[in-house]
Amino acid sequence: MTVRNLTSYKLPSCGCGTYREHWEKGTELTFNTCSKFNCNNRALVGAHVINCHGISTGVRQIIPLCNMCNSIPTSGFYNLRTGIRSVAINNTKNC
Repeated sequence: MTVRNLTSYKLPSCGCGTYREHWEKGTELTFNTCSKFNCNNRALVGAHVINCHGISTGVRQIIPLCNMCNSIPTSGFYNLRTGIRSVAINNTKNC
């Protein structure tokens, strides 16, 4: 999937303390490696992205990223590793 970063400085509205916590609750997984293709850094943040490949619903998604990949400008596009799971920002199923 090809995505681009979005900027947001708000805390999750669901009650999760961070977007990392929101992603971990939504996927029932633990942060590990950055989601960007060919990056092997440790994921540290729940990053806001939007799908830029194929049909996009415009829904903001959260994925694990390292600090360096999270700082890619919003005009930059990049691919995710295969099998990366994202969680919609407004998904409160597990929160």
